[in-house]
Amino acid sequence: MWLFYIALPLVILAIIAAIAGGGIFTLILVPLAVIAVVGAVWAAISARAAGAPGATRHAEQSSQPTEAAELPHSFAGTPARAPTSPEALADARREQQ
Repeated sequence: MWLFYIALPLVILAIIAAIAGGGIFTLILVPLAVIAVVGAVWAAISARAAGAPGATRHAEQSSQPTEAAELPHSFAGTPARAPTSPEALADARREQQ
């Protein structure tokens, strides 16, 4: 048990010395770890804010029921065949605008 009292401070000092010593770990892995931690904290804060009781969502703000908001299955004004000539295409585009 007494070995842990000696080994733990030595391990902590070794980690601090490795970070302060430089090299590939300091230049690349430490900044990546900092970015990952900041991103995780930001995601947790955002998730809590979205789940808060006072938070409103876009779906809850809609006054229409979900059945009325569904898209139609077919379009009534669409012709069965697309126009093939350039003039017919231009006319069809004018009608859509």
